[in-house]
Amino acid sequence: MKIKFLLLSVIAIFLYSCSSPSGIKTDTQVSSGKLLRHYVFDEAFGDTLTFDVWTPDGYSIFKKHPVLYMHDGQMLFDADKCWNHKAWEMDDAAGRLITSDSITPIIIVGIHNLPTRLCDYMPAQYDSLMAEGGEKAEMDKLFIGRKRGGEYVSAIVNTIKPIVDDEYSTNPAQEATAIMGSSMGGLISLYAICAYPDVFSSAICMSTHFSTSTEREELADAMYKYTVTHLPDPATHKFYFDNGTMPCDDAYIPFFFKMAETLKENGYNESNLLCREFPGHWHSEEYWASRVNIPLKFIYSK
Repeated sequence: MKIKFLLLSVIAIFLYSCSSPSGIKTDTQVSSGKLLRHYVFDEAFGDTLTFDVWTPDGYSIFKKHPVLYMHDGQMLFDADKCWNHKAWEMDDAAGRLITSDSITPIIIVGIHNLPTRLCDYMPAQYDSLMAEGGEKAEMDKLFIGRKRGGEYVSAIVNTIKPIVDDEYSTNPAQEATAIMGSSMGGLISLYAICAYPDVFSSAICMSTHFSTSTEREELADAMYKYTVTHLPDPATHKFYFDNGTMPCDDAYIPFFFKMAETLKENGYNESNLLCREFPGHWHSEEYWASRVNIPLKFIYSK
């Protein structure tokens, strides 16, 4: 019996050492779980991407965990490390839900944005559907550089995800892989699930940047066109959308409701589509943090 126990212990230690992630410790503080930082260069994207991997308390190499990919990774965990001292507090939110057995234990991958964030979160596939002038001209004044959202999502799928699946105990299947973001992060999450429906089963889009103002419809129309022509199968996919009513969210309200209707007209219902409006909520991390438990429960509820 002792020999069998020792043998099992040696095997467990060997498996753990073989699966030990290559990420490095970071001074970003988390209230639960553990956080490791990784760096990877993606040739098609043309830049090095930094991403943090949060594993929950009780993480085990003997369990396969669903994975949530999130944008604006440096804004997710530690307010002291954020430029505005406001964070999503994902370690708090996910940790509490896991501890209370409200959701299945998940791994969160937070991909840091770059100074080129606007272009990185704007796919050329949307841009090409917009007419010259109008809102496109206004956006071009802000989105300086090549719109490489397509390459950014490709880097997540083809470069970051293989590393995460190789070094962590994940369930790599489509049904266990989701993507999430706010504002432009919501925009690129919507694109990601439509462009890679075989990779992502769920998209959480909070305060999605549908337009620069209520008078500008060109971007929203391009998003509708792309979404409808690339709409994932409702039988195997889920969407979460939400919106506040204070600036800048107030500019998105009509387009938010139109997207909800567009999805309903194409087969989505209360089982795979949740849309919520939050009166009085501003376009800020503190408000996204206050309601992030809702989409987490919608996607990962046991």
